Amino acid sequence: MALNTLLTQIHLTISIAEDESALLQHLCEIAVQQAGLKLAFISRPDAQGRFQFLAAAGQVDYLKDLFISSDARIPEGQGPAGSAWREARAYIDNDFATAPFLTPWKERALAYGLTASATLPLFRNGKVWALLSVYSGDGTPFDDVLRTILQQMSLQISRGLERLQDMQRLRFLRASVEALDGGVTIADPQRHFVYGVP
Repeated sequence: MALNTLLTQIHLTISIAEDESALLQHLCEIAVQQAGLKLAFISRPDAQGRFQFLAAAGQVDYLKDLFISSDARIPEGQGPAGSAWREARAYIDNDFATAPFLTPWKERALAYGLTASATLPLFRNGKVWALLSVYSGDGTPFDDVLRTILQQMSLQISRGLERLQDMQRLRFLRASVEALDGGVTIADPQRHFVYGVP
């Protein structure tokens, strides 16, 4: 497994990204292709607490009509995703067959050959914004090396999301300023010219 290549590709993808949806999809594809994972997806809960899938690659049929919740009061909210969302920390399970909190999804996961999972929070503005979930198969566990790589990957993605958000704000500000009828000049606190529109 070319783990250094994985992180390098993720860094490069993030550095040139301009569209959030395309970035998330490409990151999932890289995770599946470079890390040999069976499934990778990024999700976040809607207003009712049901996780919606923003991007996915690999065994995506597993996600069709899949119910995962952020509500701790129901079984579908007590798994890795609900817990990672509420607690802002990673959850890794190396045995789908025996973990009791994975019961709502066990039969379905095993039918797709998914035997282990890792769920990691993605942050934006210091808060959990979404989750990165990855699955392996054939009894392949998430060892210490892969856990470290996944943690680094989630940090890179979080930084990339914040970078994209900053770029979108700047584009909006620039377009707003350029749409004004009158001229605009922006200076720093020392009165040095920063930006102007005649």
